Amino acid sequence: MQIKDEILEILGKKGTISILEFLNQHDKVHYSQMKQFADTHTLNTRTRELLKYELVEHHLERERTRKEWYEITEKGRDILQSMQELLEPVKTFIKKGERDDKIDETRERKVIRCLDQKIQ
Repeated sequence: MQIKDEILEILGKKGTISILEFLNQHDKVHYSQMKQFADTHTLNTRTRELLKYELVEHHLERERTRKEWYEITEKGRDILQSMQELLEPVKTFIKKGERDDKIDETRERKVIRCLDQKIQ
Protein backbone atom coordinates (compact mmCIF):
# COMPACT_ATOMS: atom_id res chain seq x y z
CA MET A 1 0.00 0.00 0.00
CA GLN A 2 1.35 3.45 -0.88
CA ILE A 3 1.83 6.11 1.77
CA LYS A 4 -0.99 8.27 0.41
CA ASP A 5 -3.37 5.29 0.56
CA GLU A 6 -2.31 4.63 4.15
CA ILE A 7 -2.90 8.26 5.13
CA LEU A 8 -6.31 8.29 3.43
CA GLU A 9 -7.17 5.10 5.33
CA ILE A 10 -6.13 6.69 8.64
CA LEU A 11 -8.21 9.79 7.90
CA GLY A 12 -11.27 7.57 7.59
CA LYS A 13 -10.76 5.90 10.95
CA LYS A 14 -12.69 6.72 14.11
CA GLY A 15 -11.57 9.90 15.84
CA THR A 16 -8.87 10.97 13.37
CA ILE A 17 -10.57 14.06 11.95
CA SER A 18 -11.85 15.10 15.40
CA ILE A 19 -8.35 14.81 16.85
CA LEU A 20 -6.84 16.86 14.01
CA GLU A 21 -9.58 19.51 14.31
CA PHE A 22 -9.04 19.76 18.07
CA LEU A 23 -5.26 20.06 17.65
CA ASN A 24 -5.81 22.70 14.97
CA GLN A 25 -7.96 24.77 17.33
CA HIS A 26 -5.72 24.49 20.41
CA ASP A 27 -2.04 24.92 21.20
CA LYS A 28 -0.09 22.40 23.25
CA VAL A 29 -2.77 19.74 23.64
CA HIS A 30 -2.25 17.15 26.36
CA TYR A 31 -3.05 13.50 25.75
CA SER A 32 -5.81 13.60 28.38
CA GLN A 33 -7.58 16.36 26.43
CA MET A 34 -7.86 14.08 23.40
CA LYS A 35 -9.49 11.22 25.35
CA GLN A 36 -12.90 12.66 24.50
CA PHE A 37 -12.49 11.46 20.90
CA ALA A 38 -11.65 7.79 21.44
CA ASP A 39 -10.99 5.13 24.05
CA THR A 40 -7.41 4.71 25.28
CA HIS A 41 -6.46 1.92 22.87
CA THR A 42 -7.86 3.74 19.83
CA LEU A 43 -6.31 7.05 20.88
CA ASN A 44 -2.89 5.42 21.31
CA THR A 45 -3.19 3.88 17.85
CA ARG A 46 -4.38 7.13 16.25
CA THR A 47 -1.63 9.24 17.79
CA ARG A 48 1.03 6.74 16.66
CA GLU A 49 -0.39 6.79 13.13
CA LEU A 50 -0.59 10.58 13.02
CA LEU A 51 2.98 10.84 14.32
CA LYS A 52 4.24 8.28 11.80
CA TYR A 53 2.99 10.36 8.88
CA GLU A 54 4.05 13.66 10.48
CA LEU A 55 0.53 15.04 10.76
CA VAL A 56 1.14 15.79 14.44
CA GLU A 57 4.22 16.40 16.59
CA HIS A 58 4.89 15.10 20.09
CA HIS A 59 6.80 17.39 22.45
CA LEU A 60 8.45 16.40 25.72
CA GLU A 61 10.35 18.72 28.06
CA ARG A 62 12.07 17.46 31.16
CA GLU A 63 13.19 20.48 33.09
CA ARG A 64 11.99 20.88 36.67
CA THR A 65 8.70 19.28 35.79
CA ARG A 66 7.84 17.04 32.92
CA LYS A 67 5.79 18.73 30.20
CA GLU A 68 4.31 16.73 27.36
CA TRP A 69 1.97 17.85 24.59
CA TYR A 70 0.93 17.38 20.96
CA GLU A 71 0.60 19.89 18.14
CA ILE A 72 -0.66 19.65 14.58
CA THR A 73 2.00 20.11 11.88
CA GLU A 74 1.70 22.29 8.80
CA LYS A 75 1.22 19.11 6.76
CA GLY A 76 -1.54 18.07 9.15
CA ARG A 77 -3.23 21.47 8.78
CA ASP A 78 -3.08 21.29 4.99
CA ILE A 79 -4.56 17.79 4.90
CA LEU A 80 -7.24 18.72 7.46
CA GLN A 81 -8.26 21.74 5.39
CA SER A 82 -8.51 19.60 2.26
CA MET A 83 -10.59 17.01 4.13
CA GLN A 84 -12.92 19.70 5.44
CA GLU A 85 -13.43 21.01 1.91
CA LEU A 86 -14.12 17.49 0.71
CA LEU A 87 -16.61 16.85 3.50
CA GLU A 88 -18.50 20.14 3.15
CA PRO A 89 -20.93 18.82 0.48
CA VAL A 90 -21.54 15.78 2.69
CA LYS A 91 -22.45 18.01 5.65
CA THR A 92 -24.85 19.95 3.43
CA PHE A 93 -26.38 16.67 2.26
CA ILE A 94 -26.84 15.46 5.84
CA LYS A 95 -28.37 18.78 6.96
CA LYS A 96 -30.92 18.68 4.14
CA GLY A 97 -31.90 15.14 5.06
CA GLU A 98 -32.39 14.29 1.43
CA ARG A 99 -30.30 13.10 -1.48
CA ASP A 100 -28.57 15.95 -3.27
CA ASP A 101 -27.49 14.84 -6.74
CA LYS A 102 -25.88 18.20 -7.35
CA ILE A 103 -22.80 17.57 -5.20
CA ASP A 104 -20.03 19.02 -7.29
CA GLU A 105 -17.96 16.04 -8.46
CA THR A 106 -15.41 18.34 -10.07
CA ARG A 107 -14.79 19.99 -6.72
CA GLU A 108 -14.44 16.61 -5.04
CA ARG A 109 -11.90 15.46 -7.63
CA LYS A 110 -10.00 18.71 -7.18
CA VAL A 111 -9.85 18.23 -3.41
CA ILE A 112 -8.73 14.61 -3.80
CA ARG A 113 -5.96 15.70 -6.20
CA CYS A 114 -4.95 18.40 -3.74
CA LEU A 115 -4.86 15.81 -0.94
CA ASP A 116 -2.74 13.51 -3.10
CA GLN A 117 -0.22 16.31 -3.69
CA LYS A 118 -0.03 17.23 -0.01
CA ILE A 119 0.41 13.64 1.08
CA GLN A 120 3.30 12.94 -1.29
